[in-house]
Amino acid sequence: MLDAQQVEFRFDEDLCFNIPFQPVVSVTGRCVLKRDDPQSGRIVQYREWWDQSLFEVVKTAFNRPKV
Repeated sequence: MLDAQQVEFRFDEDLCFNIPFQPVVSVTGRCVLKRDDPQSGRIVQYREWWDQSLFEVVKTAFNRPKV
């Protein structure tokens, strides 16, 4: 959704971490970015919701197919 007051979108991404076993987790959700006024378009608030719990997201690092 896009209007003068806010922008809202869904995401589906893989997050990669540069730590010893290099885990990759999958996460989906939505973001809402709120603007201060239509003239400037400046983002003044950001909110993100995940479709899964943190525990469910972390589990995806261990259920990925080996490449």
